Amino acid sequence: MKKISFFLLLNLLLGNTDAQKNIYYPTQFTNSLTKNKSLTWLADTIVAYNHLQSPTYRYIYVFDTDNKLSQFKTDIWQSDHWENYLRTNYSYDSNNLLIQILDEQWNQGLWEGHNRYSFTYDQNNKLTSYITEYYDSNSWHYSEKYQYLFDIQNHLLFYSLENWQTDHWDKNTKYEYTYNTHGDLVTELHQIGENNIWVNYEISTYTYDSNYLKTQLEILNWNNNAWENYFKQEFTYTSTGKIDTEIDYYGNNSQWLLYDKTIYTYNAQDSVETQLFQIYQTDHFENDELYLYSYDNDGNKILEVSKIWNSGTWNNNDSIKYTFDSQNHLIQKQFFKWNSSTWANFQQWHYVYNSNQLIQESYEKWENNAWSYLYIYTMDFDTQNNLLSRIEERWQNGNATKVKYSYLYDSNNNSIEGKYEQWNNGAWEDFITNEIPIFSNQQVINSVTNNQLHRYEAHFKSFEINTIQAEAIKIKCSIYPNPAKDFVNIDFSENQITAKATIFSTSQKAIQTEILKDKHNQININNLKPGVYFIQINSYSFSNIFKLVKNY
Repeated sequence: MKKISFFLLLNLLLGNTDAQKNIYYPTQFTNSLTKNKSLTWLADTIVAYNHLQSPTYRYIYVFDTDNKLSQFKTDIWQSDHWENYLRTNYSYDSNNLLIQILDEQWNQGLWEGHNRYSFTYDQNNKLTSYITEYYDSNSWHYSEKYQYLFDIQNHLLFYSLENWQTDHWDKNTKYEYTYNTHGDLVTELHQIGENNIWVNYEISTYTYDSNYLKTQLEILNWNNNAWENYFKQEFTYTSTGKIDTEIDYYGNNSQWLLYDKTIYTYNAQDSVETQLFQIYQTDHFENDELYLYSYDNDGNKILEVSKIWNSGTWNNNDSIKYTFDSQNHLIQKQFFKWNSSTWANFQQWHYVYNSNQLIQESYEKWENNAWSYLYIYTMDFDTQNNLLSRIEERWQNGNATKVKYSYLYDSNNNSIEGKYEQWNNGAWEDFITNEIPIFSNQQVINSVTNNQLHRYEAHFKSFEINTIQAEAIKIKCSIYPNPAKDFVNIDFSENQITAKATIFSTSQKAIQTEILKDKHNQININNLKPGVYFIQINSYSFSNIFKLVKNY
């Protein structure tokens, strides 16, 4: 099946979620496509062209009178006419809750079923079940069944997955949850199906102090009909609620054995000043790694130094220097490696801005005692801050390539055309890529995706924001720092927000999922490779996608 929009797919399939990990929770889809001001315009017809200027696919979105998506249809160009190819139909109940998704494909002049997804809800409009089916041999067949139970505070109490086996549902996995009066998760019981009976697998227990800060996480595994220690964390905090120490243990039968410890110190502005990692050795903690941070008067991190403990002394490892302009824009980042007695050049980034936007980004690597470019990205904007073009120059093994994305806009700041070209023999020529984004009000609202894409033309339709959507707008979410290296913070404007953060690569692969239970949350991104990612944030009444840049 050809894909039109990664972001639409995320909204449809990942949707809103509660506080737990590993939970598949499809959206209630109360018109999440029009949930904020930047999405008051949506493309309802998109035509894709190849580099020969021949049409390839046409994507048509049909909306009902409440502005909910009722059908998404893909047509394919056949010589001289459009022919039906794929379509997805969406059905809703009287409360505007999604109750069915039906995927169909065109086969010998008729629409034929492909996949079907059915949803049920309780009297409080909370999801209770989700069943998937596939079409084969002229009939529908069950595939998977998900069941959910929520309390009146929208906390997930129960979740299960069962798979259809010939004539019955076979138990796969189940989670049960309890909470304290503050709404914090206290226990998470994980069970799995064996011979169609639920058996224990893992239990996690959370402990909090009087300020509802998590002080302990304890994870036990089920082994030989008894709970066995597996992993434990203990936390202490400063008077301002910042993590002071984190101690990790691993389980050894009925004992907890020390594993490592992290100690934080903070400056007067409560920014991390030092981060000390220690490993437990026999009867004491031994230093392992140390990170030192410095900031300017505006709170911008300007220096980061890492040290490695070796033979009883701290040895420099690497450092990063950040330079900001008077508007606190990051204009340079320099990465150094320690070379016996001096800091040696390794990598550097430069950033150039106009009065409103980043207009150039470059990346260089130190090789053979000189700086060599790996890429330069140059952006051009109109007076409304719409992206007109993005030129990407890249160098690899001495070879240079240059490509350009360019856009045309209507008077409502909607990109009615997007085009991809490659520089060849001194001129721009038509070329193909696999994805070109669609913009409205300076935001990416969709993207056209296929393997022979040179250009698209889009027609837009306007929408009004309803009461439910206006309430969702009140919840604001911020992600910082961005770019980030080790950690990224996710803050909400409201206190009791329960959400899931999923990090996706630009190739649309889900890489990391974290549960967000607090107004302020921090995610460790050490395991991510440097590059561009997307973070999808979903809660029961809030959904958004952010671009994240992971630095070296």
